[in-house]
Amino acid sequence: MKLGALDAGQLKRMLAFITVQDIIQSPGDHHALIVQATEPLAGVPQQLNGSIQQLQGLRPARGKVLLRLANPPGPTPQGVPVLVQVRGGKKPIYILTEPDLMNNQGLADETRAETALAIVQSLRNGSGPVRMDVTLNGMSRAPSLFKALFEPPFRGATLCALLAALLMALHALARFGAATGGEPRRVRGKRALADNTAALVHMMGREAGMAARYVQASREMVLARLGRPGEPASRPSRWST
Repeated sequence: MKLGALDAGQLKRMLAFITVQDIIQSPGDHHALIVQATEPLAGVPQQLNGSIQQLQGLRPARGKVLLRLANPPGPTPQGVPVLVQVRGGKKPIYILTEPDLMNNQGLADETRAETALAIVQSLRNGSGPVRMDVTLNGMSRAPSLFKALFEPPFRGATLCALLAALLMALHALARFGAATGGEPRRVRGKRALADNTAALVHMMGREAGMAARYVQASREMVLARLGRPGEPASRPSRWST
């Protein structure tokens, strides 16, 4: 109703492996269609109530025409073939070109529902079950829970859940990243002064030039502690390099 019917050429290609048929489409709404049924159909109403949109049939029908829909008025309306037997034998094949006879819109009307039941009962082989082949409609896929999560109506909820999980992962990476080192402990007094002086000497690259004087100063402090200040060094200290 919103996008229009499928292209007639595409429908013809879909049926190519069964039969070669030309599809005709009549745009607009068709009201009070006259039903022309032939054997073996029985119990088909003579006229359909309501309207059928985009009436679709075969032209010319290659095979035995079982059902036609015609627009009144007219004394002998030719009608549009909508149900054709394209293959006979023990396993005959029938093509119904008008979906409004058996879809939800069709079954909502009493006369079209009666037509659908008459078609199924008349073409039924014996008393066995009736199976509807919907593979051409794309309904031959096996059900899958994973695929259902990415199809309407669950697609939006699935995408929201994935986006929320991604944001949570990014937040976790920013909050629980690599451990950072703590701030150095602040030490006051002579030790802090010595550490700062050593760091300043290392930063300026003056260790080699100050090593001899540092050793000499340390030697004089030790001699002073021992009560022997000013004693000249008889030989170089083993600490001097």
